[in-house]
Amino acid sequence: MKTTTAGIVLLLAGIGLSSAAFAQQSTTTQKTTAQKPDRAMYRAAKKQADADYKAAKAQCDATNASGTAREDCKGIAKAEERLAKAQAEAQYKDTDKNRMNASMAAAEVDYARAKAKCDMMPAQAKETGSNVDACLSAAAATRDQAVANAKAGKK
Repeated sequence: MKTTTAGIVLLLAGIGLSSAAFAQQSTTTQKTTAQKPDRAMYRAAKKQADADYKAAKAQCDATNASGTAREDCKGIAKAEERLAKAQAEAQYKDTDKNRMNASMAAAEVDYARAKAKCDMMPAQAKETGSNVDACLSAAAATRDQAVANAKAGKK
């Protein structure tokens, strides 16, 4: 009985050690893969960005929105496409320039969304223009600050 129990303990210990070694190897492989995706993953991310843009643009065209709202929708879709491609580029080619471009693209997406929100302000505010102008100015200032931070290498 002692031999059988000892054998089982040794067998389980051996399985545990081999599992740990396999897990360590898998983790190392995943870290390497996560740090620098291969070219196929990069191309797939770019294709996905194109497909997402086409779908979003078609959705914008399918809505019954007015001209400005439709254009804002398309502008957001295009900005999001540029962001997805810039992020894929930054992951694939991990350089300061590509990270800066991704940060700047994120700032443009935020600006496009803020601009669309300003354009959707009630008609009364649009008549006076002051609220819309203030909204657009604030959105532009936020974008400019984010772009300046990206160029300075901040997040």
